[in-house]
Amino acid sequence: MMDDDDIQPLALYTFGYGKNGQTGHGGRESSFTPQKVEFFMGKWPVEIACGDWHTALLTAASEVYMWGSGRNGQLGNNSWVGSLIPIRIESLAAVNVTQVVCGAIHTMVLTGDGNIYSWGCGKEGQLGHGDKVSLRVPQCIEPFCDDQLTSISAGQAYSAALTEAGQVYTWGSNTEGQLGRREAPLEVPRVVRGFLEGNVAPGDELWWGAHGSSQRWWSSVHLGLQCAGTIGAQHTSRFDLRAS
Repeated sequence: MMDDDDIQPLALYTFGYGKNGQTGHGGRESSFTPQKVEFFMGKWPVEIACGDWHTALLTAASEVYMWGSGRNGQLGNNSWVGSLIPIRIESLAAVNVTQVVCGAIHTMVLTGDGNIYSWGCGKEGQLGHGDKVSLRVPQCIEPFCDDQLTSISAGQAYSAALTEAGQVYTWGSNTEGQLGRREAPLEVPRVVRGFLEGNVAPGDELWWGAHGSSQRWWSSVHLGLQCAGTIGAQHTSRFDLRAS
């Protein structure tokens, strides 16, 4: 049996395109090999999410850190300016965050009591606040159902949530039917009626994404799967280190 002193914190490595500082190394250079983000040594990262030009990280202490482009407010630091290094979102310091996800240029977190906070670009209603206003600080979405929320996801310009009762809610852009209904874009969450009763369970996961430059949007619900993470689904790349 190991002592606490023998347990080594997880490390974060990033690589790839870095023009907006989304790799978190303090510069704008792209990296062709994995580089350790020294800032997180000893901070126990447990979940990572990536948008188009920004990155989010959740620690075991429920701290949310953001870095990269902030021109749409997606860093949540009360600014439209980006950051080349990780910065903590102080407005969430008293909130028990359990999940973080990134859309292309918006961000959301789920809390332990089932609330969703969203911020960043809201031009398609993807923030869920009943308008198309962009936000530079996290704002709690008004409760939209009686059930506990268990999972959230974000796509190009739309968002989704899964409830404990197995209901899926979506909102934002609906240019290709990605909200699961034949309606105009939604500025507030609405339930998706197309699932057979009981087919979506609390342990299932939502993955919303966009495929490269083809501009084809899709949505999916993984039924009966416990996914540790995914790589390559643009805008929804999320890795939960607690499942590793």
